[in-house]
Amino acid sequence: MKKISIIILIFSVLFSINSFSGNTKGNKPTGFQGSITYKISYTGRELTTQEETQMPNKMIKYYANFDEVDKIVMPMGYYFTITNRETKEFTIVYDMMGQKFYSQWVKDSTDDKDKPEIIVSKLDETKTIAGYKCKKAVITIKSKEKDQITTVFYTEDFKPSFPDEDYNIDGIILETEVLLGDADDDEALTMVSTATEVVKGKVKKSEYEIPAGATKYEKEQLKALFGGQVE
Repeated sequence: MKKISIIILIFSVLFSINSFSGNTKGNKPTGFQGSITYKISYTGRELTTQEETQMPNKMIKYYANFDEVDKIVMPMGYYFTITNRETKEFTIVYDMMGQKFYSQWVKDSTDDKDKPEIIVSKLDETKTIAGYKCKKAVITIKSKEKDQITTVFYTEDFKPSFPDEDYNIDGIILETEVLLGDADDDEALTMVSTATEVVKGKVKKSEYEIPAGATKYEKEQLKALFGGQVE
């Protein structure tokens, strides 16, 4: 479970950028509807054999009406989160190494009481990703222990229905790059997730259903299982 917990921590940083904090303000979803597939790669050194079997290699993000879904795929299985922007219901699902379980709860203002300071620096550099022109930004999430710095490229060619005002990015992120570890550590990896396919259109609910036979955990049970890190 320790390895899964580390993976959850990594992706809670990366993909909270596009999710979780937006406010519907009574609006209907008029932004992008469809899916974006990202290839996940690593630089800095070669992965060990164990890391190759455990580290994520793909992510699929679904924008489906009020649902926003992040599905993380790795050789040992997958996990995904669903945030419903209308009901505020949050669902997290795991299907790994023969274990299937999930948890659901409604997020409220207390979930964001310890929200860190976020600094977004927009830069002039651009590049094309999956056929779309993207702009560069550097996002710094402040922390007492260690700031988390993520470099992103985002497109303004299509936009989410419920953007996160904390990040002030007017578009959808198609690439992220983040250092896993310390900059002075020769063994540290840099993880890069790059969009390879953008599909516009209605998303079938079957793409992110809770698997049959999955055990339901309460939120506090899930926190205990993963050392407190579940969001």
